[in-house]
Amino acid sequence: MDFLGYNVNGRMVAASSPATESLENIIECEENGVVAAILKSASNVRLNDGGKRRCLLDKENSLFWCESGFDREIMEIPKAYELAKEAVRKTNLLIIPSITEMSLEPDIWLEDCRKMEEAGVHGIQLDFFYFPELMIEDNFNERFVTLLKTLIAKCSVPIIPKLSKNFPEIYISKLLKKAGVKYVSLLDSIRSPKPNTSDLTGESLSVFGNWMFNLTRQYTYILSNEGFQVCAGGGVVSEKEASELIRLGANTIQLATEVLLNGYKRFSEIESKICINPSITESFSSERIITFDASKCVGCNKCIKQSFCNVVKSFIKTGDDSLCEGCGLCSQLCEYEALRIKIKN
Repeated sequence: MDFLGYNVNGRMVAASSPATESLENIIECEENGVVAAILKSASNVRLNDGGKRRCLLDKENSLFWCESGFDREIMEIPKAYELAKEAVRKTNLLIIPSITEMSLEPDIWLEDCRKMEEAGVHGIQLDFFYFPELMIEDNFNERFVTLLKTLIAKCSVPIIPKLSKNFPEIYISKLLKKAGVKYVSLLDSIRSPKPNTSDLTGESLSVFGNWMFNLTRQYTYILSNEGFQVCAGGGVVSEKEASELIRLGANTIQLATEVLLNGYKRFSEIESKICINPSITESFSSERIITFDASKCVGCNKCIKQSFCNVVKSFIKTGDDSLCEGCGLCSQLCEYEALRIKIKN
């Protein structure tokens, strides 16, 4: 399979995260089946904020909250250079450093990119997460396109912008095309106010979880249809999500949170179970119809209490299925399989 112009034997990519902030961790990623590692983001900017890493795991709602000071979260460029050089030398992975700067000036980013190229890397991710309210910058469109065009023209390795929900997918795809971008990385974490029940000190935190997946699938669908090679992630917790993203057009799948919480083995476990050609047993068409097996009904009345469809309420009483459109809601509500949807002959 092709990824960034390289032939790779697999689809799993270690996303920029604590799992890729040291050589030891990167080697663990390789031993568990990844084909590429996106390194922890690096910058020449230092804020001297003194922030430390703090986490909150909300198991009930499957949310993982994290806060870090910029200096704690972002490596310095010289350290990232040494890490990239060692990872290129000591692993067989595609090594992709991630860089971030607090400006749209191309020369600032270009200096970082050229330093990483010296390390022999295979691509460079551009991380815009830490640049607040990027799209309200004066002349954003023109400056953003100029930045990307400059880096693509002057760098010898693929340039990979990492997108977030701050970049509306259809809007940003037009700018990326205008700039000549071929590769995109998805999807960055979401900033959110801290939970009321937490003792975290930051007002705006990164929050991760499976709930992000529908955002990721939408971005994957739009951008892959626009012709970009997509390295997709965000909300992926199992082979189910990974398979769905590949069917929507993603070339490779990034993992971060699932690995951080459950170990490096999740790379190989998910890779081994990916299914990109599922069998389709039903067709969503006007020929679907409701059926009812009274022997399985326990009288829970879920099908009647719902307020979405009135047809099923009449059907249960009279057996008249003539108005059924086959939407399938009742069969999904019924835990006892008394209500089923079948295809008309």
